[in-house]
Amino acid sequence: MNQEIFYLKKVDQTILKRMLTKYTVQIQEAVPAADIYHVGSTAIDHAITKGDIDLQVRVKQEHFQSAKRALLNLYQLNTGSSQTSFFQLLNVRMSLI
Repeated sequence: MNQEIFYLKKVDQTILKRMLTKYTVQIQEAVPAADIYHVGSTAIDHAITKGDIDLQVRVKQEHFQSAKRALLNLYQLNTGSSQTSFFQLLNVRMSLI
């Protein structure tokens, strides 16, 4: 089993907001019908985090495959996660800390 060590730190809120805006705009441009939610520890002001941003992107089932294709043009598939006909995780390698 691959074990990673995460060092929890406080995130610079200015950097967080800038990165959140950047990725939200990218996703909205690629998938205009998407609802985008900021989730995870960075969604809580001044929470301690491992330094990543979790965004949940929701689309209607009939748009899932086209949304997936559009997002795969921007981001890498998270091969270590569960995948279904209606759920997919993608990765962007960046750090807030």
